[in-house]
Amino acid sequence: MFAEGEDRSRLKLSHICPIDDHWRKFGPGAVGVGWDLSLAGLTFHLADGDAERIDENEFGASVEGKAFMADCSEEWRRAAVAGGEKESQAGAAANRVTAFYTGSEPPEAE
Repeated sequence: MFAEGEDRSRLKLSHICPIDDHWRKFGPGAVGVGWDLSLAGLTFHLADGDAERIDENEFGASVEGKAFMADCSEEWRRAAVAGGEKESQAGAAANRVTAFYTGSEPPEAE
């Protein structure tokens, strides 16, 4: 991160991940949803540094939190398809990621 001015900064993030069994099972959403959550927390903090801290467990268990994580997983599915992944593989991986982050059961037929 480096200063762009008195009221803003720029963050450049590069993430490189090997294509292994974990990647094939969960796809980019496995770490992508975690990054999304981290950046959402940073955004919240930067918007009001004096605001009360969000309880991560409470947020993750809430309807809004689960919807946010499911939406993030869906966007990572779309990114995987745009990057050349087969729709069926990307969809199955996204379903597993969504189940992991939301505490739901993954679909059985995968």
